[in-house]
Amino acid sequence: MTNEIIKDVQNLRKYLETNGIITKNGDNYHYKNYYFCHIQEWDDNGHVIFWGDKDRQGDLEEIITDDEMKAFMHANVKVCNGECGCKEWPRGGSLTLFGKTYDSVCSSYYIFMNPDAVALANIKKLVDLTKIAADKYFERKAEWLKAQTDRDKINYNELISALPKDIAVDIDLASMETKATCQAELTNGTLILTNTESERSRAQTKQSFNAPLKIDLRVKISDTHLEILFGNGLIKFFQENGRNELQIKDIDTKERRVLADMGGLPVGEFVDIEWICAKTFMAVRVNGDERLYSMTDDYIHSFDYNHEFAISSPISICCYRNSTVTIESLRVTVL
Repeated sequence: MTNEIIKDVQNLRKYLETNGIITKNGDNYHYKNYYFCHIQEWDDNGHVIFWGDKDRQGDLEEIITDDEMKAFMHANVKVCNGECGCKEWPRGGSLTLFGKTYDSVCSSYYIFMNPDAVALANIKKLVDLTKIAADKYFERKAEWLKAQTDRDKINYNELISALPKDIAVDIDLASMETKATCQAELTNGTLILTNTESERSRAQTKQSFNAPLKIDLRVKISDTHLEILFGNGLIKFFQENGRNELQIKDIDTKERRVLADMGGLPVGEFVDIEWICAKTFMAVRVNGDERLYSMTDDYIHSFDYNHEFAISSPISICCYRNSTVTIESLRVTVL
């Protein structure tokens, strides 16, 4: 980046903050807790990223009508084959953006490399338009949340009992792939994960699965943490320093929340965990006891609002440093 471009990007940062789009770590910007964009300044290869979102893309396409701005967006679509790691964050893929179809869109959607003054002016315009699109999203979400409160709770047992009996997939534990510094050993039909180096590593299914789905995991932990990942989200059982939390990250928007007194798992004995991401509710159960039931998750709103909405990704089980996770079985049922 030249000094002039760096100065322009710094002005863009000020423009974002003036418009209520704030950063917590200097790079990722949020608007009303909505992930907005990412700015990175390097010596010779700086960039501005506008993260993709299929809901907001539809709103943007209603707002952006002039051909010049559409051409600017087309010129900066990020196409890749997952080499940047975006395969693990499934927002992209084959998409039609402003009337043009792309086969391998990155989950970032748009990236502006080393933007000059003209590009920065267009990016500021995009900031204004994206903010309008985000406001439309929040307004629609508020109306949806209000309507959700009037809906009856879905009977979990009725839903599960109505499923065909042959649609569950039992994962071949020997086929799971290890990531980061995770070590895996198959012993007497169980998969033993150990991790002595990195803070967080994992074993991941080779195949991807589509939501809505139900994940059944029979597992034993040696420590007080366990994390299951799918899509952009996770559930995490966390016990440390007097905290006992079930931490949730939405499988679509990554929105985080924490439930107190719901994260406890016994150490050294097998437990049965169910994570259900249905179209109308999300639930977490441990040994048959309900830890979470929700009908207001962001991904449920996405299914309601956009009939073409889809999430497909592998499933991962995390293993923390100096801990052991023993998996006896992993079953996936697409609902």
